[in-house]
Amino acid sequence: MTSFIDSSLLCQDDYFKTIYIEAPTFLNISNTNLTNSFISYYNNSIHFKNINNFKYVSIYDIEGKLLLKQSFSKIVHVDFLIKGLYIVSLESDNDIINQKMIVN
Repeated sequence: MTSFIDSSLLCQDDYFKTIYIEAPTFLNISNTNLTNSFISYYNNSIHFKNINNFKYVSIYDIEGKLLLKQSFSKIVHVDFLIKGLYIVSLESDNDIINQKMIVN
């Protein structure tokens, strides 16, 4: 970054800082995406349709903080979530599938 103190651009100061980008929060993510036909959010619950063979369902906030992890079920009650963006993660023996979810 270079900043100039006057309009003639003769007085300047330079600042350098190294920024590191970390690896993604989720590892071993499948290329499979869940579509709206398989996952929906209403009545303060997440509803899974035509999805089987998963052991766990987890909810993460946008910063990657785990908010909920439980055994998989077709309906997961999440009335504790406030408005915002979340990651729904489904875990099986061989796969992890992540899907964004917006709570309005």
